[in-house]
Amino acid sequence: MEKKEPLKSFKLLLVALVVLSFLCNLKILWAQRSYIAKGYFDFVIYYTGAEIVNAGKGSELYDLNVQQAYQDKFKFPNQPWLVQPFNHAPYELLLFLPLARLSYQSAYIIWFMLDILLLGVTYRILVPFVNSRNKLLFGALLFAFYPTMIAIKMGQDSVLSLVLLSGVFASLKYRREALAGSILALGLYKPHLILPLAGLLLANRHWRAAVGFAATGACLVVFSFAMVGWRGVVGLFSIVSTMGGPTTIVYPESMTNLRGLSYVLLSLPESKELTNIVIGTASVIFYGCCLLLWKNKVKSDSPVFDLRFSLAIATTILISYHLYTHDVIILVVALILTFSYVLEGRARTTIARNGFLLVLILLYLPLVPYFLEVKGSFAWGVLPIILFYVVLAFEIYSLWPTGLSMTSAEQTAKATNA
Repeated sequence: MEKKEPLKSFKLLLVALVVLSFLCNLKILWAQRSYIAKGYFDFVIYYTGAEIVNAGKGSELYDLNVQQAYQDKFKFPNQPWLVQPFNHAPYELLLFLPLARLSYQSAYIIWFMLDILLLGVTYRILVPFVNSRNKLLFGALLFAFYPTMIAIKMGQDSVLSLVLLSGVFASLKYRREALAGSILALGLYKPHLILPLAGLLLANRHWRAAVGFAATGACLVVFSFAMVGWRGVVGLFSIVSTMGGPTTIVYPESMTNLRGLSYVLLSLPESKELTNIVIGTASVIFYGCCLLLWKNKVKSDSPVFDLRFSLAIATTILISYHLYTHDVIILVVALILTFSYVLEGRARTTIARNGFLLVLILLYLPLVPYFLEVKGSFAWGVLPIILFYVVLAFEIYSLWPTGLSMTSAEQTAKATNA
C-alpha cells in the first residue's frame, strides 16, 4: 500500500497536467489555423517536392532555385528564409505524390487526418506491451505531448517516424528481427533518427535485423535513384552539405538535443570550434554508455528489454545533430514504456521511480514548451531528457546482470514481494 498510494496521487496530478496540456495544445493549433492554411509551415516542403516530381523534374528536385520557384506562391511578408529545403531521401515523396495533385488545403487536411490515424496505430501497437489498467492514460500521454501537436501543426513526417519506431519495438518483442530491421530502414528519410538504433542492433549481434535493414535500405536506394537519377543524388548531398547557409533554416538554439544545449551555453562567436568539440565529446559519451548497457542480449519479455529500447530512443534524441521539437515525438514511446514499468511496481529504487515521475511532470507542464519555443530557446527542453537518460541508465545498471534473464512476470513478482 505504501508504494501504491504515492503513485495514485501522482496519477491524479498527471491526469490534470495532461488535460491542461492537451487543451493548451488545441488552443495553439486553432490560433494558428490561418498560417497552416496559407502554407507557412513545413508541409510546404513535402507538397512542393512532390509537385516537382509530378511535373517530371525529379532530377531537379534538390535544386534550391527550383524549390524556391515552387514555394513562391506560399511566401509571407518579411519571411526570414528564401526557401524551405526538401533535403530528405526521394522515396519519402511517394506518400505525397497523390496529395500534390490536390489543392494545398485539401492535401494538408488529408495529411492531418493521416497523422491522427497513425497516432491511433501507434497506440494500438504499444498497448499489448503496457499495463492494461492504465491504457487510457497512455493514450492521453501520446496525444497531449507538445511535440505531437507541433508535428501535426507543421505537417511534418515525425508521426510517421513514431509509428515506424513503435513497429520496430513490437517486431523485436515478437522476435521478428528481420521485420524489425526492414521497418527501421523505412525511416532512413531521417537517418539521424534511425542509425543510432541500427548501430545498437548490429553491435548486439542482431544479425537478422541487420540483414532486413540492409535489404530494405538497398531497395529504397533503387527507388530513390529511379526517381531522381545521378543528378538528383548529387543534388541531395550538395543540399545537405550546405545546411546552415543563408538560404536555409537552421536554428541550433531551438534544437532539443546536445547540440542545442551546447550552442546555448557556448554561443559566443569565438567558441564555435569549442562548441563542436563539446557536442562531439558528449555524443560519444552518451552513445558509448548506451552501447555498454546494450552489451548483452536479453529476453524480449524481460523488463530490461523495454528499458534498453527506451534508452536507445533517448540517446537518439540527445545525439542527433539536426533535431527540432516535432522530432521529439518519438520520445513518447519511451515515456509510455517506462511509465508502465513504474506503475507495475518494477522500479528497483525509489530514486529511479521518482526520477521517472519527475520527468513526466516536467515534459507535460502546460505552456512551458510553448514559452521556450516562442523565445527561441527550446534547447533547454533537453534537460528533462538528459535526466530521463540518466535515470534509465542507472535503473538498467542496477538490474545487471540478474535482471537480464528475468521475464516481466518474474520481475513484477520480485518487486511485489520486496
